[in-house]
Amino acid sequence: MNEELNDAIFAILEKYEIVEVVCNYDGSGDSGCFDSIEFTGKIEDETVMNENAKVDMEVFTKKLGIQFPHKDFTECLFSLAENVLENEGYGGWENNDGAFGNVTFVVDGRKAVYEHNARFMDYNQHEGTLKL
Repeated sequence: MNEELNDAIFAILEKYEIVEVVCNYDGSGDSGCFDSIEFTGKIEDETVMNENAKVDMEVFTKKLGIQFPHKDFTECLFSLAENVLENEGYGGWENNDGAFGNVTFVVDGRKAVYEHNARFMDYNQHEGTLKL
């Protein structure tokens, strides 16, 4: 995502006095998704936030030409979270045994804090020769 789009997303969060957003993800077997979102602030309901943000997204699109990657604000936040993971080297988190975690957007200071947990199958092999 580009800087103008990030600015628009954070401006919308600030407008509705959102303090923090937590995007949770889980993947395995070459599939996965961001499966839940939590808003902390004036609005904590995902549906209400999407409805309110819809108008603001249209304004940013008409006035500044900013193209949001999705119609739902929640999906835009998930895309931003996925970009954070990719930029930190965790792209492909859904592959193989997968990974799970969350990306938290802290509105004050425009920070993204992530917790990434990789799953992997491991084994220990032991060999030896005994004289009997």
